[in-house]
Amino acid sequence: MLALLLVAAASVAANAGGAAGALPSHRVIALFASDEARARGLAIATAHRAIAGTGRDLLFVPAASLDAALARVRSLPGVVGVEEDAVMHLDLTPSDTYFLTDPWGTGGQWDMRITATNAAWDLQRGSAGVTVAVVDTGADYAHPDLAPALLPGRNLVSAPSAGCAGGATAQDDNGHGTHVTGTIAAAGDNGRGIAGMAFGVRVLPLKVSDCKGVGYVSDTATGITTASDAGARVINLSLGSDSPSSTLQAAVDRATGRGALVVAAAGNCGVTTTRCPTANILSYPAAYPNVLAVGATDKNDQPANFSTAGVNVAVSAPGVAILSTYPTTLPSTLPGYALFSGTSMATPHVAGLAALLVSSVPSATVTQLRTAIVSTAKDVGPPGIDTKTGSGRIDSLAALRSLRATAATPVVTPTPTPAPATTCTSSVGPGIPPAAAPAAGIVGFHASWYGQSGYMTLCPGASATAVVAYYNTGSRGWVKGRMGEVAYLGTWDPIPGQDRPSLLGGDGTMGSPNTGWPRYDRIAVQPADYVGPGQVAWFQFTVRAPSVPGTYLLYIRPLIEGAQWMEDYGVYWAVTVRG
Repeated sequence: MLALLLVAAASVAANAGGAAGALPSHRVIALFASDEARARGLAIATAHRAIAGTGRDLLFVPAASLDAALARVRSLPGVVGVEEDAVMHLDLTPSDTYFLTDPWGTGGQWDMRITATNAAWDLQRGSAGVTVAVVDTGADYAHPDLAPALLPGRNLVSAPSAGCAGGATAQDDNGHGTHVTGTIAAAGDNGRGIAGMAFGVRVLPLKVSDCKGVGYVSDTATGITTASDAGARVINLSLGSDSPSSTLQAAVDRATGRGALVVAAAGNCGVTTTRCPTANILSYPAAYPNVLAVGATDKNDQPANFSTAGVNVAVSAPGVAILSTYPTTLPSTLPGYALFSGTSMATPHVAGLAALLVSSVPSATVTQLRTAIVSTAKDVGPPGIDTKTGSGRIDSLAALRSLRATAATPVVTPTPTPAPATTCTSSVGPGIPPAAAPAAGIVGFHASWYGQSGYMTLCPGASATAVVAYYNTGSRGWVKGRMGEVAYLGTWDPIPGQDRPSLLGGDGTMGSPNTGWPRYDRIAVQPADYVGPGQVAWFQFTVRAPSVPGTYLLYIRPLIEGAQWMEDYGVYWAVTVRG
């Protein structure tokens, strides 16, 4: 019977789409006051059927849009009610043994439920065509909940600790990497264990830390580049170092430039401990601007006390008492599974969400993925964006819907009517003169606007150079190339908004071939290697006029990358594009 019903439904849909010509048919449910009114309604439909026991009819109405179809039916005499025949979604509760309960009484996979990931599964599951690289301690290839997802990995540990095995395989002899991998891709709805965020995707385990959890920057950098070379769309880094490294940053930059979203743990130094003599010290690579840094929250949507706070934290995810896979060869209260806490555990939730998004929209860019995740996060902890949870705790269903809506919206670039070359001349107005030098030496990092070049009037597609200067009014110098000390200019409120791409900056992705900005939300970096207290830094950047005439604003604000935003507020350029 089920097969027959499916065939019949397919037949109705085919008829509905074929008889309407150029206009698509939309599913509309209508309630009529009389048989006469019903006959009028059925007459405008390409197909219809009665909905048994309700007194209503399903009509396939040709119209330019659903709203137009509803309006067309509503306008008929004798129509009592009209509504969309909306799609119903299953609320999947997978059959995995520990999805709802577990032997520890923590509520099973509460993390999947609180992030609405189980609701997102009704719209999208992980795709086997998507690869997530887990740069960690490897993975357990013999684990029945992981084996179907694992690609042949590599052991990149160059100098294993005493007692740790070497070899070429990425078999996990620590447990950390297997736990992380399970959160991302453990087989779902298979009657055992747990379900991963993006079950169905493939994981490339790259072992860079040994059985004792010891690893090096060089091996980690190799892991990142290996991942991007292998075509990984998402790279999970549940690890970090207190020391910034240009090597690590170069590997991250390369991976991001090749279209991989790099997700990293914010760190576990939220409070002072023996391991963390300085609370909230930045962790790298999470502190790099093109990495999505993740903080940890608990089952009550509160930030974990151990989670490192910082301006680099973009979002948060469950990271306290997380149930996931564990090597079958290592001892555990529940063989093959374990409870762990840490930002290491929060990070794969975000990486898994990113993989789910790529599965849904394979063409999504790094910027689109990041925006969908960050912009839809649920505000938790202190109101608004905060240094502990960033924009909030991830919401898988909202992120998926947001990305789909963005991807479904066609981007129309108006084509202006070409004008004779002699009728359009670009110009730059007079510069804005310097202000009186303010006092310097304020403790910490501080800046004060000094002056800037004039506003621009440009022809469509034309470019011009802008210059702005800032005093270093703080007590600390700005050091080029050193994370936590280097000064940048970032996009700011109200236009285009904090860390938002600008139409004046080119393609809105990682930098721009049109402008040479360091990144879509970073306009310029300090030109001098060192800008000391009381000195002036002259920032220079290129503006490119959009093709559509009008007046465009670009607000900027200086910042110390990986540390803090600085003064001054309200500095902007007005760029007029001629018609």
